Amino acid sequence: TTRTLLSEKASQLAAMATALAPAMRACSARASFSTQGDEGRPPSTRRKPPVATGFLRTGREREELMDVERAEQLLQSFDEAHLRRSRGDASVRFDAPEETLEVLRDATVAMCARATHATLGICAASASDGVQTLKGYVSQLGLPRGRLHGMDVNGVAVRVDGPVFIKYNSNTGDADLSGYAGHYRGVLFTPMLADGMFRQYGYLPLTLFEEEVKDA
Repeated sequence: TTRTLLSEKASQLAAMATALAPAMRACSARASFSTQGDEGRPPSTRRKPPVATGFLRTGREREELMDVERAEQLLQSFDEAHLRRSRGDASVRFDAPEETLEVLRDATVAMCARATHATLGICAASASDGVQTLKGYVSQLGLPRGRLHGMDVNGVAVRVDGPVFIKYNSNTGDADLSGYAGHYRGVLFTPMLADGMFRQYGYLPLTLFEEEVKDA
């Protein structure tokens, strides 16, 4: 009769609801992931914080850079060769063919491009040599430019005679110039990568990027 038919219909609807429940729960879960922040995302799809991209001059392509391991190996080899050549004599300059300098430039650029922070320590025979070196390295490595301190007092230029030491810090882009009584000549390059390891190379040639600056 009518009551029997209604009872059978109710039973069928209950069975359909039971069968569809898992699919409805899955749709609800997917909707929550698409509308909520990272808290509602499964671990594999959560947004990751941006990774520092380092420093690179405009016009250079990251795909063309030397890998970090190769760059580090070359810079370490330079350090060892320069140490053997100088035998502790700070006055010995590094002399190498252009092919070697080109590889050294590429390694320095590659390390700086992966660095989160970098410092330069420039030991030069004069203020003009030191400033020229600073401009070359900062420009060709794509480092930020700030203010140069030590060549004026309250805005009035002062004469700086003799050797100088210039310390540059990428955190501010500023550089500090002071007198230098030592005999070393070159650039101490200290890039800090994301792994936090201490790396320092030098003394790199003062004129390493000189020709590129002239051509720029």
